[in-house]
Amino acid sequence: YIFHATLPPDTTDGDMGVFFNLLEENFYWLDDISVKVVPPVDGGAPIVGNQVPNSSFEVGATKWSATIYPAGDISEDEAHEITANAALLSIPADNAPHGKRVLQIENFYRCAVFLTSAYFPLRHGIPASIGFWMKAPAGKYVELYLNNEKTPAVTQRQKMFTARSSEWEFYSMSVTPKLSSSKTYYVRLHLHNPGVYLFDSVTAVEGEEALKTAKPNPINIGFEPTGRPANVFFKNEPMTPILLVEAKPQLSSQTLHARVLDAWNKEIKRFSIEIPLADGRGEKKITLPTGLYGGFKCEIAVTDDFAALPLAEIVYAVVPKLPSPKDGSRDLFFGGHTRFTPYNLALAELMGLRSLRMHPPVTTKWKIIARFGHVLDGVRRAHRMGFNLLSLFDSVPAEFADRPENEPKDKHPHWWSSYPPKDPEPWKQYVKDTYKVFGPYIDEWEVWNEPDSPFLLVKPGLDKATEYVRIVRLTREALDEIGAEVTLIGGGIANPAKPFLQSAFEQGMGRYIDVVSFHFYFESSSPDEVPLPTMVEQIQKLRTMPGRGGKPLDVWHTEGGASLSDGAHWSRSLRIPATSYVSTFEAATTLVRTIASLKAAGARRHYHYSAFAEPMGRQVNRDETSVMFEASGAATPSFAAHAASVLMLEGAEGKGVRVEQIGASRVVIAEFVKDGKNIDVVWSREPVALSAVTSVKTDRRKLFDMMGNSITADALTLTQSPIYISD
Repeated sequence: YIFHATLPPDTTDGDMGVFFNLLEENFYWLDDISVKVVPPVDGGAPIVGNQVPNSSFEVGATKWSATIYPAGDISEDEAHEITANAALLSIPADNAPHGKRVLQIENFYRCAVFLTSAYFPLRHGIPASIGFWMKAPAGKYVELYLNNEKTPAVTQRQKMFTARSSEWEFYSMSVTPKLSSSKTYYVRLHLHNPGVYLFDSVTAVEGEEALKTAKPNPINIGFEPTGRPANVFFKNEPMTPILLVEAKPQLSSQTLHARVLDAWNKEIKRFSIEIPLADGRGEKKITLPTGLYGGFKCEIAVTDDFAALPLAEIVYAVVPKLPSPKDGSRDLFFGGHTRFTPYNLALAELMGLRSLRMHPPVTTKWKIIARFGHVLDGVRRAHRMGFNLLSLFDSVPAEFADRPENEPKDKHPHWWSSYPPKDPEPWKQYVKDTYKVFGPYIDEWEVWNEPDSPFLLVKPGLDKATEYVRIVRLTREALDEIGAEVTLIGGGIANPAKPFLQSAFEQGMGRYIDVVSFHFYFESSSPDEVPLPTMVEQIQKLRTMPGRGGKPLDVWHTEGGASLSDGAHWSRSLRIPATSYVSTFEAATTLVRTIASLKAAGARRHYHYSAFAEPMGRQVNRDETSVMFEASGAATPSFAAHAASVLMLEGAEGKGVRVEQIGASRVVIAEFVKDGKNIDVVWSREPVALSAVTSVKTDRRKLFDMMGNSITADALTLTQSPIYISD
């Protein structure tokens, strides 16, 4: 992690310790922090010309993305319904300030938009100017930001503009950038009012005079949208995207070079492209390989040396055709979190999700219902498509909460921070009313999200586990009073290492629940590699705990799995800064190792967080969904790997996880039986020959890589990328 701070003038490079507070209740002391004193002005070479990638949109919306969110009195779920067909478009415009095309986006009533560019370089301490052309309804508000870093973004400067007329107008601001750890920044445009907005020639330059004479980028390259959700294709299906070019007007053609990489960053194809130009613009259809399952990336450059950042790239996935969620043989183990829009439910079906946990959508939480009522469109849609739904009884409005007497009622307005109910009956009535509305579609309910974290607050002197058990008991009583036949899940804890869950069981939580759940993010590790006791061991322990009626509890992993956590992104041209070592490839391997470990250890559900995307992409500084989707909205290798895991393991019964130490290599074998046949999922953090693992038989068995492609055992080396071995 990188912290920026203003320190005394006599501070020198060295080490120091920092004491800080996280989420209001956990305190940490960090040692071995390396302090690097940075000069107030970057003395590097001047940055010449416009730095904003694809600044004039002649090659589509490449390197730009938009996020729409509620800004009026509507819920998050309703906003997603309203904006389900929103699009970020490059359209022709006869009177464009530059060239022939402009960027178009519509903002909807009671919504707002964040429009972000890719990251670009600037020097800190050197004055710069940011400008853009806009055509919008007169009087509409637009806020311009220069930002850097990741979530939460660091704002260098912001300025509010009011559209002076309904014609094209130029707007600008000056700024002296402060330090950015990556030396990169991005433009963000915040659209506050409903209407259709057009943008052109977005510019970031050093100095103020340079803004007047700045020209577009010397060459721009982009891809037309493929028309497929998240660029997902089936095996051997034609993948023929159109490549767009804007170059110098005097050129009659432009030679480009392309290479295609698989998830292992192995080059599988290289070719050159000659594109005819007219007035500096041209396009050409290219053909990309789809003969193997997996995640792929095509990079485009002006030379055949791909060491530098590519000028454009397209990420896509090739997946097997999986049975519909309506299919009777579906395996509910494979779950996830997604928006319930048609676009995202189509993606959920393609990746093989069978169970969906509503977090999001958040429409059953009491605080949401109290303010916005019930939003049923997405729930009905998901249920109609055959997905199994898990929702939550969660949060308490301020007027019904057991809050400290002197605390303002508006201090914790959001559903992710709430006190328990003060009196039993209002909570029980909320449970009854909510179940009556959503019961036709949902019969699995979890009580609260991460009650061991600040999602659940308690007054000083009260024990959080005690309060949580009371909420679980009241929930069960309410459901029993209306004769609701539901599966009730307790736990949902954020940190299995804390004593919270054990304390809740000691206070009798088990008698009210059918399932115990936990959350855990495995970063680049798999569940059998986390600090002792491993998650595999904890699952085995939880399966012995008695539940309602004395029956053994099922164990569900209802949130977590692989997480990039600000890791390195696959799309290099976006320049998204990385502040951890985890890569897109490591995220994919972690996802498969997580699925295999949890399923083999006996967990009955696994809900990956998170698995939703938007056709317009997402803000470049947000990584929430980056395991499954690029910032552009394209499916990553993890998407393809998840589909392959469903292909290989749907309906398989876990028989345990075992570990073999072979020299310096720790080999993990997750064992399954499916239709009377044995399946082993095998990997090793340190490379080792498969032939050295004598307990894993390969004779007369089929082998597949983690994407589902057939491979052979000959001279095969095990790595952290799992392989499937089946009878």
